[in-house]
Amino acid sequence: KGVCWSTLPNPTVALTTKTNNGTGVSAFASNPTTLLANTTYYLRAYATNAAGTSYGSQVTFTTLAAGKFGDIDGNVYDTVIIGTQVWMKQNLRTSKYRNGSVIPLVSDSLAWMNLSSSSCLTCQDIGAYCWYKNDSANLNALYGKLYNGTVVIDSRGVCPTGFHVPTKEDFATFSKFISDNSSSSEVGKILKSNSTLWNYGSSSNLDSYNFGALPSGYRSEFGDFLDLGTQTYFWTSSSSSSNNGITRGLGDFNNDFRETVQDKNEGYSVRCIQD
Repeated sequence: KGVCWSTLPNPTVALTTKTNNGTGVSAFASNPTTLLANTTYYLRAYATNAAGTSYGSQVTFTTLAAGKFGDIDGNVYDTVIIGTQVWMKQNLRTSKYRNGSVIPLVSDSLAWMNLSSSSCLTCQDIGAYCWYKNDSANLNALYGKLYNGTVVIDSRGVCPTGFHVPTKEDFATFSKFISDNSSSSEVGKILKSNSTLWNYGSSSNLDSYNFGALPSGYRSEFGDFLDLGTQTYFWTSSSSSSNNGITRGLGDFNNDFRETVQDKNEGYSVRCIQD
């Protein structure tokens, strides 16, 4: 049993493009390989026994163009190469972990404040997301979602397969490459988009590496929303304590790319990096 696929309809087991998932009547999962970018494929499951081979219903899909990838919700992202690293060009927008588990949407401020378990009032151990001021229609595609710090350290993985939430060391490598290879020592100016979504000084932002950082604001541990248009923070998967995670932040009033320690109950953006 397995699956077979082709760029032509009705693929069969006569093709070399097939998987072999063993024997027996149990469910199975297959991962087609050697797929070309921006190409339409046809795929069928098959099962073979003494009576012959039977096929399941045909499904069709089109792979993403080179330099793009998708999350489990079907959101598509661009990538950008900076030094030896491959980064997302947009903030993460998924509502699920990599394995399909749903990340709770928490809109209410009081509920956001009380995400820790009843048995551990000082622990932030329930993952959650929201949009800035709960405005999904206008802000999801532009700024992505805001996630609390529990999401980014969850073993189920919030980034798509092949990507991960950057560690503080990933960001240190990133920042050092930019400062070492740019005419300006102001890393923040180099990373920020020159979009007028930044309230002040957008015309001086360089966006030299097409990272395109936008001022997505954040949600405090008390559930209120702050600083849309003036600041953005990106979670790392690194922690400074059981209650605090580490972020990298950009602001409208300076050009630092500062490392900060934040409460894990706060909501910040996520940029994934390739494994």
